[in-house]
Amino acid sequence: MKPIPQRQRRSRSDKNRSRQRGIDAQQRLLNAGLRVFAVTSYRAASIREISRLAGTNVAAIRYHFGGKLELFKAVAAHVAEKERDRQPLPPASCALFSRVEAAAQLHHTMRDFMLLVLQPGMEPYSRFLFQQFFDGGLGFQILHREVLNTRVTKIATLLARLANLPDSTPFIRLQALALIGEVVIFRFGKLLVLKTLAWRDYNAEALTLIESVIHARVKEIIDHPKTSASGI
Repeated sequence: MKPIPQRQRRSRSDKNRSRQRGIDAQQRLLNAGLRVFAVTSYRAASIREISRLAGTNVAAIRYHFGGKLELFKAVAAHVAEKERDRQPLPPASCALFSRVEAAAQLHHTMRDFMLLVLQPGMEPYSRFLFQQFFDGGLGFQILHREVLNTRVTKIATLLARLANLPDSTPFIRLQALALIGEVVIFRFGKLLVLKTLAWRDYNAEALTLIESVIHARVKEIIDHPKTSASGI
């Protein structure tokens, strides 16, 4: 077997380094896009600011993604994938659970959502998620189609199993949204929570306490499921 000439080896090595630099630049742009789109609307977001944060030039966005819109779509898809990875169990499977299994899964699902929304390392993702709630544009449409509707449906399916109702019942769907809202308030109202409890931030102890509050609310629903909207 003939040895590979040194010039050919050098050429391959140069190509590998160039490919890796391209991958690194693409990831930096994705991370920078996440930071910028998480705090401003798509229209107001500056591609110059994204490029500055990524340590690239503006042309790199067009080269790696095709433009601002394609970068935004890539960021939304990245966030959706992060959320999808946390939901390995499809809603249809939840309908087959026993009541005990449904109760355990509901606790697990709400805890997981709480960590997604409140855990410090997940803050860029949750900020982007909620920015799209306010914006209501393309990002929201992508996230709703890919992951948000799935999470709501999963929680509704578990609640329906506990109450012996169809998961399409409006009361059940609203109850699922209300549970999600009880977690979301700790993100939207973070400053109020920190001020009220004299906390500096959501550390491990704070998250454990918040989790216990969410757990108690879920347990109340499990122990006393409503089978209709009567009495509201």
